Amino acid sequence: MYLLPAGLLFVLLYVYPLVLLLLTSLFDPAFTLRHYEYVVARPVYLRILFLTFRVAATVTLVSLLLGYPVAYLLTTAPARRTRLLMALVLLPFWISVLVRNYAWVALLSRTGVVNRALLATGIISEPLVLMFNPTGVMIGLAYILIPFMIFALYSVMSGIDRDLLRAAASLGATPWQGFLRVFLPLSLPGVAAGSLLVFIMGIGSFITPALLGGGRVPMIATLIESQVREVLNWGLGSAIAVVLLVTTLGLYAVYSRVLGAEHLLGSDNRV
Repeated sequence: MYLLPAGLLFVLLYVYPLVLLLLTSLFDPAFTLRHYEYVVARPVYLRILFLTFRVAATVTLVSLLLGYPVAYLLTTAPARRTRLLMALVLLPFWISVLVRNYAWVALLSRTGVVNRALLATGIISEPLVLMFNPTGVMIGLAYILIPFMIFALYSVMSGIDRDLLRAAASLGATPWQGFLRVFLPLSLPGVAAGSLLVFIMGIGSFITPALLGGGRVPMIATLIESQVREVLNWGLGSAIAVVLLVTTLGLYAVYSRVLGAEHLLGSDNRV
């Protein structure tokens, strides 16, 4: 009984829009599958889907490589330093995503800070093209999504018993061997959870590809927006959105089947 209001709110705000989205993709105005057939039959949509997955996968890898050392430092630093580092990780969330993307425009443009610095030092002889291509989109997305990777890794790393590392050292393992054979395997659930979160958020991103891609890096979210706002083809836009939703749910199902959903929810992982 007490959960009824929350259940009704969930249905109203989440389930109903998804059902409406599905119906829009299937009825135009009568029942039809032509929108889904159109997505599958046109190579351009498959290329956009592949590009979206490639960008999201690259961003996930970069976020993992940069986020893992930070998360490890957060779990090993003294409490006072940990609070400071955590505040620095949280700092970007206090700024609008739109503002952060425009900051990257100022940094990565041909006359931006990065190109001016490289030209001044003589490293390059002409400005690099760092925007309006997949590289600029990946840089912007990685900056925005790295904190999510760090939080997922930290939630698992903070639950690893450090006595296991001391036990490994007492048996003759070097710090590097203890990390590779004890800490790293125990942190893999955090790696999987963070990678899943970043990848899913990457394939659904819109603002960053729209601004840093400049319309030259078509991803699924920008494709949906163009179909709905410019072409006014609500049926096709809804079908593409359903494809994105099914893909996301499929990834979550695979993760849940392999490792268990409790890791994604950040449950206690103490050994």
